[in-house]
Amino acid sequence: MISNVNRMHAVVNAKYNYLKEAFNSVESQRIALSDSRSHFVDTDIAEESTKLTREQLRQQSAAAMATQANAQGQFVLSLLP
Repeated sequence: MISNVNRMHAVVNAKYNYLKEAFNSVESQRIALSDSRSHFVDTDIAEESTKLTREQLRQQSAAAMATQANAQGQFVLSLLP
């Protein structure tokens, strides 16, 4: 009777350890997947931020060129009698 209980205890402990390791493995994979997703999101944000900055610089350059062109036109008109 005691030996049967000991055997059952060993079997239950073995299955418990197996399930615990399986859970730990799944948890590690979940964490790794979450970290990977976070990395992709960070990369997307950086890429979009770069695009926004580039577009803002283009708009500012266009506005500066238009202002300069208008100023030159006004200068030429001021030279006329």
